[in-house]
Amino acid sequence: AITSRPARHSLVLRIAHSPGGRAVLLGAAAGLVYLFVAGDLRFHFVQSPHPHLLLLADAFLHGQSHVRPQQLAAVQQRDEAAADQALAALAQRRNIAISELQRRQFLEQWHRGRSLLDWSVVDGKYYGYWGPLAPALLTPVVALFGPGVSDRLIDALFGALNVALFYVLLRRADRAGWCATTEPARIALTVLLAFGTVHFYSSCIGSVWFSVQIITLTALLVACILSCAPQLTWRAALLSGAAFGAAILGRNIVVLIAPYFLTLFWFQTSGPHRARLAEWLRNCASFALPCIVAILVQGAYNQARFGSPFDSGQKALMQTAGAAELVPDYYRYGQFHPHFLATNAKFYFWNCELTRDGHGRLSFDGRGNSMFIVTPPLLYLFLAWRRRNRFALALAAGVLPFTAGLLLFRTTGAYQFGNRYIIELLPLLLLLVAEGVRGRLTNISYLLIVLAIAVNLFGTNRFCQLSWPQTDGALAWSLGAFVALALLARAACAILKQLPRPARRAGPGYKSDHSAPKSL
Repeated sequence: AITSRPARHSLVLRIAHSPGGRAVLLGAAAGLVYLFVAGDLRFHFVQSPHPHLLLLADAFLHGQSHVRPQQLAAVQQRDEAAADQALAALAQRRNIAISELQRRQFLEQWHRGRSLLDWSVVDGKYYGYWGPLAPALLTPVVALFGPGVSDRLIDALFGALNVALFYVLLRRADRAGWCATTEPARIALTVLLAFGTVHFYSSCIGSVWFSVQIITLTALLVACILSCAPQLTWRAALLSGAAFGAAILGRNIVVLIAPYFLTLFWFQTSGPHRARLAEWLRNCASFALPCIVAILVQGAYNQARFGSPFDSGQKALMQTAGAAELVPDYYRYGQFHPHFLATNAKFYFWNCELTRDGHGRLSFDGRGNSMFIVTPPLLYLFLAWRRRNRFALALAAGVLPFTAGLLLFRTTGAYQFGNRYIIELLPLLLLLVAEGVRGRLTNISYLLIVLAIAVNLFGTNRFCQLSWPQTDGALAWSLGAFVALALLARAACAILKQLPRPARRAGPGYKSDHSAPKSL
């Protein structure tokens, strides 16, 4: 047993030192935290109030695109216990008695804000207006565990996968020569995605809107990894297009990121102009083919549900089960309109207002707070030009159209912490941050990452309604201690690096550093 320990330790070290092993470890560490939060700090996983994707996956398994009434009724029956508890607490606070009529009215409002919220209802049938990717991927899970499985558990696992894939993307971009980064910077940026952005709480909360985005991000990360090479082959472009097509089937607006891929493909070609153009067109065609197939699939899905390939269900949503406050603007301006520009820009870029929640505690603005406050390292976007890197131009070609689409859209995402609509944009934004810090983890960037994690710990605590800590004072103390410890750890590492290392004594089997293999 004693002699086996070094071998076991060396295996762990080899895994930690290998790129694939490090990606797995980072994803596993993030996943453990996500599961802890998604399980309400007890690893106790329940379904969210809006398990719409699981109901749609169940519908797919039964050969239909609308929710089965018996499954929707089962969700409502499960929710009635929580509704009765909330009603009893309300009656106790107000010291009043609740009649059966009042209970039925309360239950009706309760279901309207949970299991019946945000469906596109046609002829009494409940359809989702989301793309088919997420429910299709969840059909095996529902087939194995039933429609009562926890969507919070599923989201946490997909979130962990996203963290691992993002680290792989950073490694791939570095090795291909597109975005040179040091290993500490890659780890720090991966930790930033995991815990310092809206990806954190979105991976823990469940509910259809967040689930769709987390799953779509998985497909988009795969597309980015496959496309990120020094020189692209048509086969790699085809596979990247297939993954990007899947992302389009997750959230249709993702198609606005396509210019990133097309611009990168141009930079990946070389040689005489005509040969270069021919190679670029071949790669673009290979990439576009599966994307066109995905768009046709989306059109057929729309036709089957709403009678038109161009109708995703938004009109039926506004007429039936959509959020009432969004209906007037939809009928007056439509889905996208310059009218929304000023309001959306405020909530995406500079809104720093804080509010009080139902318990009187300090909380965030549910319409959205500035992305630069929620994730301070995004300030390095303004320095992404410093390297004069062609890769930054390709990233900007994807970021700008998508951002323009968000600014013109009719809502910023309803009730949320931060801006959840930028989740699909995070890989490109953080790659631009890597350009802004010149691929290194500096003291300032480290401080901003620590602050981002603290802010998102606060937002996740409030949004997920975690049971700890209960008071503003306890939360402020906890976050302050986290920031202080993180900064002390950074200072300690800097001091240790400056200390002279004691010379090692030569002994039996000793080898100097110069004789070590280069791989070490």
